[in-house]
Amino acid sequence: MTKTVILIIISILIYSTSIAQTIIRDPNPRKDVANVFFNSKYTLFDHLTDEPIFPDQRGIYSIYYASNENRRPYSYKGNAKGLSKLLMYKFKNYSNCNNWCKVKSK
Repeated sequence: MTKTVILIIISILIYSTSIAQTIIRDPNPRKDVANVFFNSKYTLFDHLTDEPIFPDQRGIYSIYYASNENRRPYSYKGNAKGLSKLLMYKFKNYSNCNNWCKVKSK
């Protein structure tokens, strides 16, 4: 392949990845409410760090969650529809979830 073709392919891949991971914040001023009552037309943000959480290429989220009543990290792997029914605080990874649980348990 020529350098031009390779550059075009790389550009297309970068562009398609950036479209898939566009950040759209829920207009609700309370970030905790937007996190718990996740609406799939908006980007999900980590409850502790406010980092965006994106699904994989198949639309599957791999996150951790916990609640004030049950301060223990649990994992979730599924689509946005299932995630919107999960009325818990959502976290990007185990470490963030566990740190939040430790702080809340004090």
